[in-house]
Amino acid sequence: MDIDLVYTWVNGNDPAWRQKFTHHKKSDTHQDATAKGRFFDNDELRFSLRSVEAFAGWVRKIFIVTDHQVPEWLNPNHPKITVVDHSAIIPKRYLPTFNANVIEWHLHNIPDLSEYFLLANDDFFFGRSVAPDFFFNEQGTPIAFAKHWRPQSQDLYGRFIQNTADYAVQRLDHPLLFLFAHITTPYRKSFIQEVFALFQDVLETTLYNRFRSENDLNRLLIEIYDHAKGRRILRFGDRNLLEKITRKYRAVNLSDNFRFKLQLLKWLRYPLFCVNDTEDTTDEARQIARRFLESYFPDKSAFEK
Repeated sequence: MDIDLVYTWVNGNDPAWRQKFTHHKKSDTHQDATAKGRFFDNDELRFSLRSVEAFAGWVRKIFIVTDHQVPEWLNPNHPKITVVDHSAIIPKRYLPTFNANVIEWHLHNIPDLSEYFLLANDDFFFGRSVAPDFFFNEQGTPIAFAKHWRPQSQDLYGRFIQNTADYAVQRLDHPLLFLFAHITTPYRKSFIQEVFALFQDVLETTLYNRFRSENDLNRLLIEIYDHAKGRRILRFGDRNLLEKITRKYRAVNLSDNFRFKLQLLKWLRYPLFCVNDTEDTTDEARQIARRFLESYFPDKSAFEK
């Protein structure tokens, strides 16, 4: 079974990108959609790729989806690496986009993408060795980590997640029991193509939103549809203390008490973890996170120049 890895990446520090971003931002664009932490590049991708080389060498190809950008440190000639521009997978009428939901709804258009692939943000990492059966069973069914459903917060992310959930339950008449965990997630390309075709009429509103918006439908819709069809295996790990201690992933927000949580990542060495830059993250916190990543993944990978 060939399994690819897809990253969505942006360098929000790039002056040319910033100029385009500012040009398209409107006065009524939601503040959370334009927060520094959503686009700031702290070199996380460099360390994430180091984690792939160290702990998931079985990945066939790595696709980095971006907007006319290439990390300056990246070795573009590495046989596993392909940089994919938004224009290669997203119709021109939706571009430019600064909305991760729009980008993720078009990933199935990546040329030469395997039927089986993993989707990751640049701040997702492998913390120790994992095998392909961590993500897919012998029949090719995705195995995804999930959190038990709970009412969503009123920030922008919580609102469009709730919006997606409400629509999915209404359209599919399927009880919602879960949220996907904020961590590397497996997908089947053909499953996404099916969901996109089925819901394309209502997705149009989302696809025209250049920035994240409350009325977005995000990829939780794919998860819910797959679950309703019995073609996604869910692994839970957040209901009680024992589940939290023994779960296979950990997401750390760079906000309150994050230093201790970073230490936990080192001590417990979760198979998957995330170091998440938030709207409240300070530059000092980013520097601390950078030092943590340098100590966890100190060796330069073949993906770097």
